[in-house]
Amino acid sequence: MLAAVCVVAAASWAFAPDARGNAQTEVLGPTYSQHALEDFEIDGIHLGMPRDQVASTLADRGYTFRNPGGREGEGHWSSARGELFLFDFVERGGVTVVQSFVYDRPYTYEERQDLDARRADLIALLGRPTHWMQWRTGFGTIGDTFKYVSQRSQLQHVDDAWSCYVDWRCQAQQGTDCRPAVQRVRGLVVSGSFTAGGLSVEVTDYRRRAAEFRRDRAFRTQDATGAYCPILPV
Repeated sequence: MLAAVCVVAAASWAFAPDARGNAQTEVLGPTYSQHALEDFEIDGIHLGMPRDQVASTLADRGYTFRNPGGREGEGHWSSARGELFLFDFVERGGVTVVQSFVYDRPYTYEERQDLDARRADLIALLGRPTHWMQWRTGFGTIGDTFKYVSQRSQLQHVDDAWSCYVDWRCQAQQGTDCRPAVQRVRGLVVSGSFTAGGLSVEVTDYRRRAAEFRRDRAFRTQDATGAYCPILPV
């Protein structure tokens, strides 16, 4: 478990279950330094790790590389247990390293119902989240979401930042100014959820993209000219 830079007293607000058994509790935990977030490790994998070291580490732990489409630069690693790693690599100092990764772990129906055990697993894996929305669904299974950040003020911007880094021009066309989110969230963030199928964790380093945005006049002025955005059906 990683040491927190700033530990605050956990505060929580519980909402009574509705008729279907839904219940949510918001819990605040510690913030983490950027260095600590960079050291977050899952099955030996962490940000900044060279691609060849990723391959050897996962192979040693029983993962297999799969690329069904056979396309260069694509593919994922999966285990016999159903765990999966997806990576985004970047060149840094002549070495290809991990810039972000997604880890998915499936749960059985029985595992999803054991809320206390799954939450204990999360703390053992990454430590206490900075923001943790604990949710028991109407089916009695776990549906939590969680975030680990270095500044508490980032929490309200993390979701917008994710969308803005994917395509800020389309966000601008929809009326969202991405500059505040990128200004607040321009480093490392860890977020995730307990989905219908299991645990999903995304570890992301926004530093490179944030630096590119600061040099981009179009982004600074939110000039979305030429954006090509999909229109979702109603």
